Amino acid sequence: AWLQILLTLVVREHGQSSLPLGTIESLVGEKINREGIDLEIFLDRLWMMGRLEKVYGGAEPGYSPNPSWLEMK
Repeated sequence: AWLQILLTLVVREHGQSSLPLGTIESLVGEKINREGIDLEIFLDRLWMMGRLEKVYGGAEPGYSPNPSWLEMK
């Protein structure tokens, strides 16, 4: 739920389309009890489930929410 809330705020309130892995880790890594490679594996699983989109470019991959996932409560 922390990740979903974070991405909702980023997209709706700040107009950003994605967040880099390092930013996600610093903001919610402790709250969802995942850091480093564990967090990346977790995010990749959400990507495979269709909840996130993986964005390549820059120093590290980023992740953006699938619009249908933002609508879930």
